[in-house]
Amino acid sequence: QRWLEIVEEAAELKVMVFNIEGINEPPAVPELFFPVVRKVKEVGMYGIITTNGTLWKEKELKELVELSWDRIHFSIHSTDPKLHDYLTESKGSFRKVIRSIRILNKWKKKLKSERPMLNINTCVNKLNFRELPKLVKLAHSLEAAYFFTEPIMAYTKEGEKLRLNK
Repeated sequence: QRWLEIVEEAAELKVMVFNIEGINEPPAVPELFFPVVRKVKEVGMYGIITTNGTLWKEKELKELVELSWDRIHFSIHSTDPKLHDYLTESKGSFRKVIRSIRILNKWKKKLKSERPMLNINTCVNKLNFRELPKLVKLAHSLEAAYFFTEPIMAYTKEGEKLRLNK
């Protein structure tokens, strides 16, 4: 209930964009996430979600298309499934994110919608920086509207080891 109140308060303050991102995965708690997403669209805000793409169910992706959610960013860190899975510390995560994107695209086509706009995010590090041209080609093949990069943000000693040096 408090999250719904926050969306309403944001709308009263004339907030234009509601961005759902962070360490946790948005659809991990669908009973919280979807009421918030619906409320964001109900009050007329532009909605953005950043996701690792691993937990989405088909009906949830279809609902985002039906709601005309504005933008969704999927994180893909390598074209090599093994490296992507290593970087995300989650076996099978590459396969899952690609599956989610394809399902989203399927529903956008079926429902003749350009929304949500598909973006691909990559955290650049010393293991994947040479792959950037391949990642751009992958993003294009997945019909992404944009391809974003950012340097890895290290929160641990292991993460520090992945930072690009001079």
